[in-house]
Amino acid sequence: MIHGHKLCFPAERSVTLEETVFDPVSLKSTEMLVRTQYSLISAASEIDLYAGQDRRQDIRYPRYPGHSSVGVVTHAGPEAAGVVVGDTVFSYANHASYARLDVTRDFHLRIPKTVDARQALFVHLGAVAMTAATLASYKPGDWVVVFGQGLVGNLAAQLFHLSGTSVIVVDLLDARLAVSQHCGIAYTVNSQRDHLPTAVRGWTGGHGVEIVIDAIGDADCVVEGLDLLRRGGQVLLLGLIRKESALPASALIRKIFLKWATVKSSWEWQLPQRGSDQIQTSIESNSRDVLRLIQDGRLLTGPLVSHTILPHEAHDAYEGLLNHKNEYRGVVIDWQSQS
Repeated sequence: MIHGHKLCFPAERSVTLEETVFDPVSLKSTEMLVRTQYSLISAASEIDLYAGQDRRQDIRYPRYPGHSSVGVVTHAGPEAAGVVVGDTVFSYANHASYARLDVTRDFHLRIPKTVDARQALFVHLGAVAMTAATLASYKPGDWVVVFGQGLVGNLAAQLFHLSGTSVIVVDLLDARLAVSQHCGIAYTVNSQRDHLPTAVRGWTGGHGVEIVIDAIGDADCVVEGLDLLRRGGQVLLLGLIRKESALPASALIRKIFLKWATVKSSWEWQLPQRGSDQIQTSIESNSRDVLRLIQDGRLLTGPLVSHTILPHEAHDAYEGLLNHKNEYRGVVIDWQSQS
């Protein structure tokens, strides 16, 4: 028997470590057991769940958070195709010292030995950001505004920058904007201090931008973004709208109409999980592209990590992500000493 632990939200703003037990003999032929090295806390969806603010669902506790994990395969069934014991794999597993995965159902990606496990943690959030890059229509030289420089917003800005567009990032926190600059984004705006429309007009020669990305989930950002958009431009919704707007829907639709704008959902789950010869864009293909960019050193993830913690320190980390956004960005949980 193999003993481990996993994070649990037993109630709102509460975190505990629960014991787990795995019997490798009970693995199905298509299953594998993975000993976790690191997992990454998502500062958006997990914080909503932790704080009881998730608008997508009626939250009932206990809940088991986490969807970005990297570890080493310790056991594999005879039909667990594509993996062998000793492989390092990324998966959407919860925060836990061990993960039991079925290769026919659970998304996973083999990680080359040349990629640091902590960098590979960003495959999922990178693939989320990549959804916007693959669904948008653009060319090198186009202007893109990204509202929000959390983890997904930063990765989206980097991906569009790597595609040859000129990227403007907007946030309320100078610390986040400094990280964006460190990642190669030249145009930054603190919307609490700077006048965004003036900055955009100056940089674009008065023409406006071709693409606006909402990576916050704020309806007012969508409205503000439409005012920055040139005619025929696109608005990509990369975050679920969490903050309501006082603007009537009719006013929003009028702006869309007058700008000839296209508004697109960039929700990752509109894509198939696996690709094929007939399906070239999928969650799998986006994840592989992100992994390759990380491996090549072109997509930077190191600056996104502000804290590395042990599992028993998770409560303080969630509180920090909720209440101290200027100090907390990406939080990595190190499971290697946890049994």
